[in-house]
Amino acid sequence: MESDGGRRPLATEHADVEMNETAVLEALNRFGSGRKRVAAVTQPIRAGSENRRRRFIQDGEVVVEHHAVSRGASRQPAPAQDTSEIDRLKASLRREQRRSEDAERQLGDLQTQIRSQETRAVHAELHVKELQQTLRERDARIAELIGQIHAQKISYEAALDAAKVRPSRSKPSPVAPRETAENGEPEPVKWWIED
Repeated sequence: MESDGGRRPLATEHADVEMNETAVLEALNRFGSGRKRVAAVTQPIRAGSENRRRRFIQDGEVVVEHHAVSRGASRQPAPAQDTSEIDRLKASLRREQRRSEDAERQLGDLQTQIRSQETRAVHAELHVKELQQTLRERDARIAELIGQIHAQKISYEAALDAAKVRPSRSKPSPVAPRETAENGEPEPVKWWIED
């Protein structure tokens, strides 16, 4: 669309001339026909009216045509094929919703199980720590008792060694050991015989 010093393009001027001609013709019809024609003329002129001639598109122009959808066409029932497709899609949607609900339910169950297992693990760790503490206390008690046993053993061995070193205070008996006969009886001592 080029403009020559403020002039409108040729295509636009042509459309304006057509509109003016139509308006003049309608005005003339109004004068000759009376009141009946006035109501028809007051309706706006549509871009796609039958009185308008088609024009060729110039370079750089874009023609936009609007098509009005009649309300009767929108109220017509959908064909059977579309209805079955809609029913199939609705059934598929319901299946997916059930799967989603099942997955959410399973997820909730698994999360509950995880929390339960974590709680059990914490309780087990606490129990292990308590048992380790008890074991440390027992080990300390055993070490203490072993120390006491060693101390008693050392004192007992020292007492034995001291008993061996001391001379015995008891007197040996003046009777000489008796000689035994072959039959197992002791031989009589002849105390009256002198050498």
